Amino acid sequence: MDQLPAVPLFAACPRRDLRAIAMLGTELEMTAGGVLTTEGEPGSEFFLVRAGTARCVRNGRRVATFGPGDFFGETALL
Repeated sequence: MDQLPAVPLFAACPRRDLRAIAMLGTELEMTAGGVLTTEGEPGSEFFLVRAGTARCVRNGRRVATFGPGDFFGETALL
């Protein structure tokens, strides 16, 4: 929950709402090379990196690397 206020989508939410949002989440522990989401597939999840890194690969090329505090998939929430 401590990282949620840094996400622009949640920045204006009161602490009570942030707690409720955090309770909806599921913590995942991924192994190196694991796939969180696939290009071209409909998204239904928001990801917030708490530790380690996640890579974004498009057409076989890395286009971004996400680290602790970074997030992606927010459009899927809308």
